[in-house]
Amino acid sequence: MHKRILIVDDEPALLDMMREMLKRYDHELEIDITENGNTALSHLKNSGADLLISDIFMPEKEGIELIREVKQKYPAMKIIAMSAGLNRQGINYLEVAKLLGSTTTLPKPFSREELLSAVQGLLNN
Repeated sequence: MHKRILIVDDEPALLDMMREMLKRYDHELEIDITENGNTALSHLKNSGADLLISDIFMPEKEGIELIREVKQKYPAMKIIAMSAGLNRQGINYLEVAKLLGSTTTLPKPFSREELLSAVQGLLNN
């Protein structure tokens, strides 16, 4: 049975790159993408997912807010938070994401191996 991943990021090039990085697992994964937190919540309500991978800084609904809402509505959801802006105004937002329920984090830029390791580790548990 396919596992479903929803990737949320406001950078279309990064979404395409991540989909390509995960392509070798097409026979095991169904990958959906969206560009903001609002459409991600709608997608989860309509289609569900086994794993959410979300950027932290996005327009409309930021990743921190998305993670908080997803954990309230879907407490068992596994989440990978990612961000290039680790510290803004003295706040480590990836640490905040973990406190709010993110299962793991990926600082940008990350390698293909780091992404695959994080995804496999979460989907195989």
